[in-house]
Amino acid sequence: MKKYLPLFIALLHCVNASSVEIEGDPPQGILELVGKKVLTGAPVYKGSHGLKEYCYKKGNIYVIYSSNSLGEGYGFYDQKPLNRECVESGKEIPTTNRLGIYVGSSSVEASRLLGFDLISGNNSISWHYQRSINGVTFDDVTSVEVTVKNNKVAKFELFNTVTN
Repeated sequence: MKKYLPLFIALLHCVNASSVEIEGDPPQGILELVGKKVLTGAPVYKGSHGLKEYCYKKGNIYVIYSSNSLGEGYGFYDQKPLNRECVESGKEIPTTNRLGIYVGSSSVEASRLLGFDLISGNNSISWHYQRSINGVTFDDVTSVEVTVKNNKVAKFELFNTVTN
């Protein structure tokens, strides 16, 4: 065991990750994009719970829109997501959410907008809240994964799940 302790300590220092769960609403505008989602052609990937993903390339940014029977989401990436076939579209592809976060946002500004201090590396934030839709109470979970590299947002993934 003693011979593995230095390796374990070294691994702890290499992993940069932060995670928080918040009881309450997510920041206003985080669920919405600046512009409409583009869903052209057949979904590129289908997975669990009927997951459908559409992947687009706009300049040097990659955008994925996803949905399944439990909810929907989007992601912005500075690199092509693994195992995805991304297409260029002639239509306008939103690369920013209404909150104002996009690939290339400063980590300081993104932290301010999210109300959570982002660290270099991977950050995970989940908001748990309830809302009424047509008089029925639904439980929502908004999960966000943010990767920060060189003090800039390199990846921003959001998925919102709605259950009753």
